[in-house]
Amino acid sequence: MAASKTFIYPSVGGTIIAVVFPSILLLALSSAVAGTALPPGPTHAWAFDEPAGTTAYPTFGSQEGQLVNGAGRSTDGPFSYADNHSVDLLDDQDQALFPSHYSGTSGSFQFWAYQSEMHGGDYYLHTTGGSAGRIYLWVHGTGGATAGLGLDGKGVGGFPRPPDNTWNHFVVVWDESLSTGNVKVYLTNTSGQNVYSFTSANDGGDTGDIRMGYPGWGNCGFLGRLDEVAFWDVPLTADDVA
Repeated sequence: MAASKTFIYPSVGGTIIAVVFPSILLLALSSAVAGTALPPGPTHAWAFDEPAGTTAYPTFGSQEGQLVNGAGRSTDGPFSYADNHSVDLLDDQDQALFPSHYSGTSGSFQFWAYQSEMHGGDYYLHTTGGSAGRIYLWVHGTGGATAGLGLDGKGVGGFPRPPDNTWNHFVVVWDESLSTGNVKVYLTNTSGQNVYSFTSANDGGDTGDIRMGYPGWGNCGFLGRLDEVAFWDVPLTADDVA
């Protein structure tokens, strides 16, 4: 199993605090922001900190993931700490494979991706369920100029293609309590954070297998690295994502 991680955070009031969590990065708050709730723990999460092997042990939940088609390990990740590892996708059919997850009318997922090569039609994430519950995040268009998001088996919207050769943090949130702007994509990298807002109905359902990298056909997986994958059954707030 992956070891717990210690994270150091500067609080809003300037106090530096250290908090130990089982691998997924959570917001730590000092007394300077007392009364603010901690973000909810993920329903399922994987940190990929095993130094070798094809099994990705869960850091939240009980479902194991698998590295398939030759996906390996790397010591390069978005965080620097002892025993850090990420998934290395060396071929466009390398894949991190996770069990089915229920995609409700509200929920969230996050991951970090460092793409060294990504073309139009390549996928970050693709699930295999029927139209209800299926989710995907991909790059499309001539030369891969735009990224696209799908929920509940239908396209939601597009946003500028994330840059290569840097760690990009994706958080996707959908919230049934909102009538407009109920789907948001938070994309954070060395250029800062951009938030893309969309409106879409989402009925939810069984996602089927969750595939990151290779979606299961063609040569449609990106080359690069992947880390810190997590799914929530609740919508995260902007403060949770911060």
